Amino acid sequence: MNQTLKVLVLICMLIFGVGLSSSFAQNNTGTNSKKTKGDQTERKIKSKPKHLTDFDQSGFNLGVDAAINGTFIIHQQTYGLSRLMQYSPSIKFAAGILAGYNFNESEGVVIGFGYCGGGQNYHDFLDAVTYTKSVSMTYLQVPIMFKYIFSDETTQPYAMGGIQVGSLQSSSVVINDSTRYANTLPHKQGSASSTNFFQSNDLGFRLELGDDFLIADNVFLNAGIQAYYGLPDINNPDLRHSFTFHANTYPYKKSSNFITGIVIGIHYMFN
Repeated sequence: MNQTLKVLVLICMLIFGVGLSSSFAQNNTGTNSKKTKGDQTERKIKSKPKHLTDFDQSGFNLGVDAAINGTFIIHQQTYGLSRLMQYSPSIKFAAGILAGYNFNESEGVVIGFGYCGGGQNYHDFLDAVTYTKSVSMTYLQVPIMFKYIFSDETTQPYAMGGIQVGSLQSSSVVINDSTRYANTLPHKQGSASSTNFFQSNDLGFRLELGDDFLIADNVFLNAGIQAYYGLPDINNPDLRHSFTFHANTYPYKKSSNFITGIVIGIHYMFN
């Protein structure tokens, strides 16, 4: 794991500790030895379990999320090949943990850590030959996002947005053209697995829109849609070049990750 991810994980752990401390302090407030009848009644009301009609996310929460995504690599058709290819569907999965701290009923921050699949599939048919290409990638990702909640009793629509750092753990490029293999690949093989195809880090913007559903005291589910767009060129410099196909020259264009899909999760509120 690179140094950036280590720092972000430490930040996540710090927020976790602050949230637990805050929750513990709130649960132990008001332990004055001189207790009046009114004070005892007030404390009982404050310590009363949260009902489904009273959905307040203020404080610290921790949960797990899972997603099914459609993954794309923009301007990747020509990478490592000598011809253009059409996009095919690429479905990958993602999962991770999320630690959130809400300053009030509407605003908070969220930090996550998890696994995410990426890549793109391609196909083409020319001169009775089927050409295919499959790019698969695995990232460890750390999103840091601001969350805004639109309060609505037992369900709370939300919007989250911020930056996300990714560390490439593995990648593979599989090419099958039925008769030959592209001579521009580092290895003249049908399957080549190496992080040398791509840069080891990625950075971009992540946006999520969804709804939180309170299902029990201090427990809520979330469901929504998310999207991530990477900013840097993920291709390694030695394979950034123009190419010629059917007497036409195609200038090199940088490749960027784009991932979008459906996310669901379950979370516990420490308040």
